[in-house]
Amino acid sequence: MRILAFGLAALVTAALGTEPAAAADPVRKLPYYASISAGRARLRTGPARAYPASWLYQRATCPCA
Repeated sequence: MRILAFGLAALVTAALGTEPAAAADPVRKLPYYASISAGRARLRTGPARAYPASWLYQRATCPCA
């Protein structure tokens, strides 16, 4: 049982020691621009849908009503 616990601890330590940023996208320098493909998009005051929307972007050529 001790060998299994030691092996598991070694595996967790090895997994935590890896560089997580290596798999992520590189950090973009400001300002960077991105496009919105949707006809309507809400700008929220926070990072989740639970935050209230402060304004609605609506594309001028979109017949979304």
